[in-house]
Amino acid sequence: MENLPLIFKRYTSENGGKELLGAVELRLELPGETDVRLGITAITFLVDWGDGESDHSAAHHYEQAGYYRVRVVGTAISQLDVSKCHLTELKLDKCPLLENLNCAYNRLITLELVCCPKLKLLNCSGNRLSVLRSRCNRGLVYLDCSDNVLQSLELDACPDLLYLFCFSNRLHSLYLGGCDDLVCVDIGGNGFEAEALNQLFSSLPAFTEGREATIRFEQPNGSERKCRMELLHAKGWKVV
Repeated sequence: MENLPLIFKRYTSENGGKELLGAVELRLELPGETDVRLGITAITFLVDWGDGESDHSAAHHYEQAGYYRVRVVGTAISQLDVSKCHLTELKLDKCPLLENLNCAYNRLITLELVCCPKLKLLNCSGNRLSVLRSRCNRGLVYLDCSDNVLQSLELDACPDLLYLFCFSNRLHSLYLGGCDDLVCVDIGGNGFEAEALNQLFSSLPAFTEGREATIRFEQPNGSERKCRMELLHAKGWKVV
């Protein structure tokens, strides 16, 4: 981020805020004339729309179909909504204050979050993701990664996670040990066998009387007797 617009150079030199700078790169594949609207919460930001125009607006009109490289440079970016923006790529370059990211309903096949240490809410549902890693996002509270093609999901480093929606993927196993604050889990529409479900149940946190958590899943065919529902009941989990 050496080639910064003048407004950001002035801010960093006068206020010592270089560590607050963040950059986001988007690759859009537009089918035709399209209006694109981004949701950006930041102190200030500038968008290079990839068609020769740059401004401080979060909305832009494209007159032609094609591929466009969009770059957002901002100070203290805390929320970013790029859902339904025809994205095929999303790169987050040092977004130290980003807490809320919504990139749902695009065509992303990869998503790297190592530059977002303060991320709390992530909605990446409705994409084409096969892997999602969150080891650098220990503060994650809400995760919706439903409707992807995930074959693995690593969440053992997310102790603050409350809500997990990962239905309609290709998961065959899931370990949630260490996610002691979980209150809602939806794993329906995956490929869990009975033994994998039992291991998942064993990794769930236990709640005392008066506090209840909910889980949604689908019983494998012919495995009703193999699924140990008593593991859920003993821990205060309700099947919905």
